[in-house]
Amino acid sequence: MIIRQIKINILFIFALLINSSLVLAQDIPDTVVSAEKIIIRNISFTGNKVTKERIIQRELMFQENDTISFSSFGDKLDLSHQNLMNTSLFNFVTIDTLAVNENPGIYDVTIRFIEQWYIWPVPLFELADRNFSEWLNKRDLDRLNYGMSLTWNNFRGRRERLAVYALFGYDEKYHLVYNIPYINRKQTIGMGFSGGYSRNHEIAYNSDNNKEVFYNTEKHYARKKGFGYAELYIRKNIHNKHWFKTMYTDLLVDDSVIILNPHYSFGPSVNNRFFSFYYQYRSDYRDYRQYPLKGHYFDVEIDKAGLGIMKNPLVDAMHIRTNIRKYAHIKGGFYWASGFTGKISPFGEAP
Repeated sequence: MIIRQIKINILFIFALLINSSLVLAQDIPDTVVSAEKIIIRNISFTGNKVTKERIIQRELMFQENDTISFSSFGDKLDLSHQNLMNTSLFNFVTIDTLAVNENPGIYDVTIRFIEQWYIWPVPLFELADRNFSEWLNKRDLDRLNYGMSLTWNNFRGRRERLAVYALFGYDEKYHLVYNIPYINRKQTIGMGFSGGYSRNHEIAYNSDNNKEVFYNTEKHYARKKGFGYAELYIRKNIHNKHWFKTMYTDLLVDDSVIILNPHYSFGPSVNNRFFSFYYQYRSDYRDYRQYPLKGHYFDVEIDKAGLGIMKNPLVDAMHIRTNIRKYAHIKGGFYWASGFTGKISPFGEAP
């Protein structure tokens, strides 16, 4: 009896140990038990004094509480660094990881930034003549253009862009641009607006032996142009983007220009009002867009002037363009790049 009782107790203790080990295994995440996976516990940012955190998070290949295979963790860090640099918001980005002491399968990530200077005021000064020698022969201070351009990147810390351009003097040009990359919570849709007006005393109306031929009038403006457009961006993932734009244009040229070159504008009319449509698809897998060394790039765009809305049948032009680029590493510090650009105009050509 005693021996039988000892056997029963041993079996009971053995069963209890197995049950306890099962409970402990359930309490510990699989990613910790297996060295092949890790957990991102916390992501912190330092140095982003202007840029909002949600703009940064949009470019990361991982989020807090993500479970990631250890073999792909380094690649995700590299891609996240590339994506952040490709926003053109930062001069430097550093990503540090730290394993939690009590459990090496859990990591904290710290991302440090040195932001760019986002406000760029630029004074403008240019000659109305084709070159300095020609202006020097006239020495007419009235034939000078001057003004200011102001570009505010990362406006309000949301990666918005605000730009104002004003040129006075002999020729005039005014231009306002505003765009915001994300307007929805998922940060996949953006939009923009722009408008401008310009007028010139002198324009190039033709070419002769590959040299521009100019028409000039001092008394009035040879060309006046006003425009405005609205655009929409769709970027569901990091690398691919759709861009839609609708534009209205009001173009007025001097009747002498049409006499000198009947093909300068759309037909014999000196005033053309029309709508245009523009679409571009872009697929960008380059490592760094400013100075790419690896990856590939592709885009295709369609530009259609004249949509039949203004009942102007003379305005009817279209072109299709594509751009393909490939970058690769050869060996050591040597790289190679190749590309192809093509354009076709099925009918018409915008002035």
